[in-house]
Amino acid sequence: MMHIAPRLFLPLVFTAMLAVLGAVYLIGGDAALRPFASFYLIHYDLPPFGDAYGITSAMVCERQGIETYLGNPCHYKPGLGFVYPPIWKLLGLLPMQTSWTAPIAFGFMAAFAAALTFLPPIESRRGRVLAALALISPATLMAVDYGNNDMLVFAVVVAAIVALGKEGWGQRLGYGLMLLAGLMKFFPFAGLGWAGQGSWRKVVLVLAAIAGTFGLQAVLAGEQLPLSLASIVTMSAGSYVFGIKSLGIAAFEMGLVGPGGVMVIQLGFTLLLLAVSWRMATRFMGQDLQGAIGADHWRFLVIGALLVVAAYLASQNLVYRLIFLLLVLPGLDALRKVPGESFGRAAVIGVFAMFLFPLRYHLQSLFAPGSMAEFMVTLGTILLREALWFSFAATLLGLVFTHLRSGPVWQDLTRLWRQRQAG
Repeated sequence: MMHIAPRLFLPLVFTAMLAVLGAVYLIGGDAALRPFASFYLIHYDLPPFGDAYGITSAMVCERQGIETYLGNPCHYKPGLGFVYPPIWKLLGLLPMQTSWTAPIAFGFMAAFAAALTFLPPIESRRGRVLAALALISPATLMAVDYGNNDMLVFAVVVAAIVALGKEGWGQRLGYGLMLLAGLMKFFPFAGLGWAGQGSWRKVVLVLAAIAGTFGLQAVLAGEQLPLSLASIVTMSAGSYVFGIKSLGIAAFEMGLVGPGGVMVIQLGFTLLLLAVSWRMATRFMGQDLQGAIGADHWRFLVIGALLVVAAYLASQNLVYRLIFLLLVLPGLDALRKVPGESFGRAAVIGVFAMFLFPLRYHLQSLFAPGSMAEFMVTLGTILLREALWFSFAATLLGLVFTHLRSGPVWQDLTRLWRQRQAG
């Protein structure tokens, strides 16, 4: 019974937030909610559940034979094409109408709330405060306001992580659910890296499953797959995003580099991140981190780190994707007791990143538009965001490397390398 209350804490916080927002809306309508949301979210310029509406309206058009990746005339903004992987178009088999938007959005929220009950318990008061702040952050509120399907993907990922803690068919189910999550949003494919600590047979089977899934998707989706990948757009470095690409884009927007320079900066920082993370992992290997926090916390921490780092490295992401930080917070909190490390500080950095955009926006509003002071605030907060994210991603990737380096595959490769060097 000891862990029941900690496991219920996060879903209760999330449900309470929804209840407060719902009460405000029922009492005063959009006029009552708008001042708060505009201050807290900043980007509050679409009707509620805009992303869920993007799905329902696209399915209406798909049934009419319209390719919605090229534009969605059934949307109230026809220029907004469909932006999700092809598997979502299977919803077109249902008689879906735009009137389904709110029920679908609430379904996403219900799945997210249910998934929160399966996260490892957070025992410390400090850890629970950080997790509560993450749940009421602008990033989470953005996912709710947009009715974004990342909430459903989060639930599938949590189910996969729980199943991966079982034996036999439970593990097979876990890998299958992670493949499904990858088909839903691409970046969760990285969660399959958990298998990298296993035997050669498991690694080969998982790689074969990934290749087979991609191949089958390419065959069945046809031109839909490249169209869906093309819908991943590059956004301004000053917008509500995170990703290692953003610093190069900021340099491009300031006229310091050309398009090729963006790629050079991105590659340079990626290599630096790998080097720093590898060095951190070498230090972490001297301690039994998994033994210090237990198997469940470690599994959620490593797989959550794989997903967050994959999203950070692969592309720019709107900040509602930061809900996946909730996967790593229990593990980071449990690792605070490890001497000589700063895992607790990493958790603070991650949660602070969820609030950074509104903070920057309100600091900018203190100065005249176009003034040097406003420019310096904008530049300073962008640089701060990139520095914090680099530090946070390095810690998470260091934990991933620690996990992988303890497995037989890495040990065999290391032994072969040393034999080759000696020969």
